[in-house]
Amino acid sequence: MEERERFVEALYRTYAPRLRRFCQQFVGYRSEYDDAVEECIQDVFVSAYRCYEELKVHPNVQAWLYKTCQYRMQDKIRQLRRHYARTAGEDALAVQSSPENMERWVEKSSVRETFARFLDSLNAREQTLLKKRYLHGESIREISTAMEMNENTVKVTLMRLRRRAQKYFGHSFTCSAILVTLFLFRTL
Repeated sequence: MEERERFVEALYRTYAPRLRRFCQQFVGYRSEYDDAVEECIQDVFVSAYRCYEELKVHPNVQAWLYKTCQYRMQDKIRQLRRHYARTAGEDALAVQSSPENMERWVEKSSVRETFARFLDSLNAREQTLLKKRYLHGESIREISTAMEMNENTVKVTLMRLRRRAQKYFGHSFTCSAILVTLFLFRTL
């Protein structure tokens, strides 16, 4: 075994469990990200193998591994979210193809009642923000102008509402599924 392989193997034995915990904490210990966490760990050590010359003189190898792991995990999460959004979007288009399909889907999955309860838990300003952004498709700038709010306040409030919706619906729903549901309510 050559020196490069011994170096990376020693790093793996030392840091792989720590990086795995770091990634799991990063995604909130959610089981749907288990495969992404493992892929991330493997990617980090492949990168370490490729950057061997740089790492053997690096002043803080541990920091390099954690930072690389963080970037890889963020990329994996973005990829998964794009995949879920694309899948949810296709489902929404299929449902919208006819009013009968849409009505059957909404009734079958009892989305209407669940979503109505969620909307009731919001105040009027929060409901207006969600409707303007996701039902009417207004931009952040348009919303901030219409509601006389700072653009950053609009962004942060929407982010908090998405998180709140995700907690309300549980992790069985992705944010994109919730947003598609919002979109469906425009036509009901």
